[in-house]
Amino acid sequence: MAYELPINFSFELAERAQRLLALKVKTYDDFERPIKLVGGADVAWKGDIAVGCITVHEYPSLRLLERSISIVESSFPYIPTFLSFREIKPLMAALSKLSIKPTILFVNGQGIAHPRRLGLASHLGVVADIPTIGVAQKVLCGRATSPLTEVGYVELIDEVEGSVEIIGYLYRSSKRFRPICISVGHRVGLKTALELTKSCIRSGVKLPIPLHSSHKGATKEAAKIDPSKRSIK
Repeated sequence: MAYELPINFSFELAERAQRLLALKVKTYDDFERPIKLVGGADVAWKGDIAVGCITVHEYPSLRLLERSISIVESSFPYIPTFLSFREIKPLMAALSKLSIKPTILFVNGQGIAHPRRLGLASHLGVVADIPTIGVAQKVLCGRATSPLTEVGYVELIDEVEGSVEIIGYLYRSSKRFRPICISVGHRVGLKTALELTKSCIRSGVKLPIPLHSSHKGATKEAAKIDPSKRSIK
């Protein structure tokens, strides 16, 4: 597939930036307790217009408290393992508009379950200095330790230079749904990422409620956009 890359884009430099930022990722709990606010972050697209949506919910009730929308134009194409370069701008813009900030933010994308240990959730977490959890619907890196045919979870592992590393979990909340991939984004430990995700999922919904909410918000706003009018805000 041919990509129309931005002028001056370099895969080598982008990979180097990812590896350097990955060194800043904290894979342990570093947030204020008790958790009172959780958020969701997602991006929807209409042509080359991106809609970033971040929602903030009370925890543990998950009552919606605030929704922030940011619409920006971007010609950066979808390139596997470089999603954060495409979607971090609308999410940072939406984050800056919030009047209240979540203690922990669920992000629709990978955290450290990424070839260079810097998916969108980790990239956003480091740049914005906010605790994040990556929740993705497909595995990008690593393999499950065993098939997940029932409700529950299994470890997602990756082998690097002969050493096996646990980089996330596959979690299945219901037989109705395929497993989701949960990984550390930034400033959240792996066990916390799993347990908090489980606690934010409700019956009949595949994703944690904050992420489900931000996904709906971004999708709804993107559907309203007429790309020919370039109405960016």
